[in-house]
Amino acid sequence: MKRVLLFLFALIFICAGCESSSGGSSESPQPSNLTLNKSSLSLLVGNSFKLVASKPDINWSSENSGIASVDNEGNVTGITVGTTKIIVKTDDNLNTATCTVDVTSNTVAVTGVTLNMSSAQIVVDGTVDLDETITPSNATNPSVTWSSNSPSTASVDNNGVVTGKAIGSTTIKVTTVDGSKTATCGITVKPKPVPVTGITLNRTNINIYPGLGVKLNYEISPGNATNKNVTWSTSDSNIAEVTSTGIVTGKKTGEVEITITTEDGNIHAVCTVKSDEHPVCTAGHYNSTSKDIPCYWINTSLYNLPVESGYYGFGYNPIIDSGNLYISGAYENNIWGVHVRCYWKNNERYDLPKPSGADYKNRVSFLGVKNGNIYHGGGYDLNGKSYGAYWRNNVRYDLPMPEGYSLLTISPLFDLLDDGTVLAYHALYNSTTHTYKLCYWLDQVYYELPFPEGAIQPSLENHLIDGNDIYFTGDHGYSDNRINLYWKNQILINLAPVNTFSGGAKGVIAVNGNYYMYGCYRENNDAKPCYWRNNEPVILPIPVSSEGYTTSMAVVNNDVYVTGYYNTGISKVPCFWKNNTRYDLSPQSSDFKFNILNTLISGNSLYFAYEDKPSYWMDDTENQLPLPDDYPDFTQLYYMNIHNNKVYSMSRCKNSGNGELTCYWINSTRYDFEPGSRITTDSTKIFVSDGNVYSIGQFYNGVVSEKSYWINTTRYDLEKFHPGDIITANYITRP
Repeated sequence: MKRVLLFLFALIFICAGCESSSGGSSESPQPSNLTLNKSSLSLLVGNSFKLVASKPDINWSSENSGIASVDNEGNVTGITVGTTKIIVKTDDNLNTATCTVDVTSNTVAVTGVTLNMSSAQIVVDGTVDLDETITPSNATNPSVTWSSNSPSTASVDNNGVVTGKAIGSTTIKVTTVDGSKTATCGITVKPKPVPVTGITLNRTNINIYPGLGVKLNYEISPGNATNKNVTWSTSDSNIAEVTSTGIVTGKKTGEVEITITTEDGNIHAVCTVKSDEHPVCTAGHYNSTSKDIPCYWINTSLYNLPVESGYYGFGYNPIIDSGNLYISGAYENNIWGVHVRCYWKNNERYDLPKPSGADYKNRVSFLGVKNGNIYHGGGYDLNGKSYGAYWRNNVRYDLPMPEGYSLLTISPLFDLLDDGTVLAYHALYNSTTHTYKLCYWLDQVYYELPFPEGAIQPSLENHLIDGNDIYFTGDHGYSDNRINLYWKNQILINLAPVNTFSGGAKGVIAVNGNYYMYGCYRENNDAKPCYWRNNEPVILPIPVSSEGYTTSMAVVNNDVYVTGYYNTGISKVPCFWKNNTRYDLSPQSSDFKFNILNTLISGNSLYFAYEDKPSYWMDDTENQLPLPDDYPDFTQLYYMNIHNNKVYSMSRCKNSGNGELTCYWINSTRYDFEPGSRITTDSTKIFVSDGNVYSIGQFYNGVVSEKSYWINTTRYDLEKFHPGDIITANYITRP
């Protein structure tokens, strides 16, 4: 056994010697049995981790100790961001192991930055704070820097406070220290704000009526104030309301205050608004800076009517219908000779169209308002011919005519019937054949009227509507010997002769299907009064050897009244006939003109007055109108009417110094206007409503002339846009 052990030992020794003698160690190292507890490791800068080797008697080292260091105990510490290896070897260097160490930072990097606004406006010397937001919110280094691309326009400090330096625009930029991320804000620098110091309205008092909207204009002081925002309010929206743009609309009768308030400074201005369900409305124009401005007045408040820029215009015929205000008018331009007829509805203008190249200057007249529509009628010239037309609202309807014919004069005569049908009538002329036609139109339907063969220059003068029948009057002949013509619808009426003498009538009245005409006939070259009922003549009695004339006629309850006079050769005697019985009035001087002012029937009595006498008659009783003691000279009676069984009349009186005084009477009680009041003599511009007398005219106080209207004898001066404006206003109405 001992020999065996010795043999084995010898064998091992021989083998080892053989390996050593063959050239030392092998080129391929033997697998190491030295290991570490980590083959790779991640560390934050400054953090440590202990590596543990599988054998003792080892040495530690780092490939890059600037990234990660290791001590003799295997404690690895992160130094800076990077990757390196930790190496461990046995003392005999025969065994080695490594650990890859990835050192990362212990900071959170910035990924973006935003600002609290992308654009902003400031004023010179004003500031705005820009706040930055860093992403992510836990970034380690949130530091930023600020810059302006035009510091002379707006500067920025280290805290993001931007200050306006001069008017203009610039860009403010914020930049992160970590990563150089950026964000920008556009800055506009405006002038330093100018505070509001006051506000005024263009009107402090206005009159309106329910349904009418009127715009109030305002002016803020100073004119360059920065914040001109305002608010509007009404003290009672049940009486008048106001929009955000200052349009005031009446709702019912009453008085309110409309207030405008500035946003800057809370400064107020107030306009007192009176809403009147029955206002006085006047239309016309005023001359301002040598230009006529169309306008209207509600009571005394002035409102302009819009026209094209640079044009001047005129307003006529105001009408308030169902809460809407209609005004007819025109505007034109002297430079280009443009003339446009138009109308306004609640301040909005509508032009009346005409054919291209046509001229209708001064040929269009207002007809009326029916069922919410406004009507005009007239004519126009085109290519040397005159045409007739009417307008419903702002749509033109041409009146058809036979080929080759033209209007004899500039415009037909018109009437607006109760159902809105337009009646027009006129004479036509053919300049080639030198022939005439008489015709009428109902809307655009053409009807011809016959006339006697050989008639010279026939014409139409007037008309009368009675139910479904239309009566026309006209004449023909030479200027000093015209013969009357009459039609019922399209039938020519030849008046029956009186005692074989032909007659001449002055007018036509239709009552209950009968038509009446008054006039006279010739007997031995003397004029004799008469009238016709239908076609039968009725001779009116006058003294033998007298001439007589009729001046007016009225038919009521089958009673026929005719006024007139007769001349005995010594005096003129006014009279009237009731059913053929003559009633003589006081004889008048030979120069008495017998111009009938009006003939009215009230109850069973006839009322009439003459222009040149200060009195009126009720049947055969003359009622004298007392004259002022200081103005004893009567001039002309130009208004007489009956309302609620009272007789209203108006006149001017003079004194020896040519001074004038206007007065009116109710029955025989006189009411004097103040001296200087010159009321219009146009009876269509005077009316009585609710027992009050409304009139319009001029007032002169010896220094300044005012355009005014009167309710009874109380004067109301129409508002002026400028103190020196000259007002023309001759149209007055009241709903």
